[in-house]
Order: sequence, then structure tokens, then C-alpha cells
Amino acid sequence: MPIEGVRYNVIRRPLAGGRHSIKQKESETADEFYKRLGDEIALDPEFFFMRWTVTLTKQDIEKFEQTFLIPCLEELCDWYDIVTNGKSCGPLVGVQHYRMPFGVYSSLLDGGSTDLDEYLAMGSEGGLVRTNRLFRELGDA
Repeated sequence: MPIEGVRYNVIRRPLAGGRHSIKQKESETADEFYKRLGDEIALDPEFFFMRWTVTLTKQDIEKFEQTFLIPCLEELCDWYDIVTNGKSCGPLVGVQHYRMPFGVYSSLLDGGSTDLDEYLAMGSEGGLVRTNRLFRELGDA
């Protein structure tokens, strides 16, 4: 069965800072805090729970295969060769050689944050671009 699209379910973390973020008060029990948190989420569920359906073209699938899937599987095979017989098919430098969602390097690998984290926490749109097409890097449609 061919892949027809992707559904993205997004849940915001209500305790991460920014809009609707709350902290437990000193005089508040855990039950009271979670009740207040639930009330906060119930006031604006569209802010906390989002869903996008994105259709994929044949070109999207082919580009994903060439820029991520095959290189990732090759790296997995190299890793397997190393752990099973101590040999590698090629030089390994400890860095993935395939494209990740944020490019060839992601600050998330080192525990860092992204512009999206800043937007979710503080509402800052610096470094972000509004678009009608998610994941343009997956191909032209």
C-alpha cells in the first residue's frame, strides 16, 4: 500500500514556559495544581492540541529515500559491522551523513534548543518563517 500522506499530531507542553504556562503555588496540593492545569488546557484546547494532514507526492517519497532512508540504513549497517566483527565498510567520524529535520546537524543532539522552542516558550518568532507548505525540503509539489 503506497504512502499517501502524513498526519502530524502536536501536543504543547503546558509547563515549558510561555503562554498558558503555570507553576505550582507553595500552598497548592498536587491535586489542586493538576486540576488548575486541566482547567487551563480546557480553556484553550486548540492551543495545546493540533493536527495537520500533509499529502505526499512521489517526488517527496523519492527525496526522503535518497536523502535520509538509504544513508541512514547504510550507517546502521556500518554500525552493525563494527559491533559484530570490528570492521567498517568506510570511514566513520561519528556524525550522521544523512539529512535530519533541521538539516545535517541538529542542536537538539547536544541538548540545545531551536527557534521553535523559543516560539513555544516565549512567543518569539525570530528565525521562524510562516508558510502554507510544511517541510518544503521534502520536495516540490
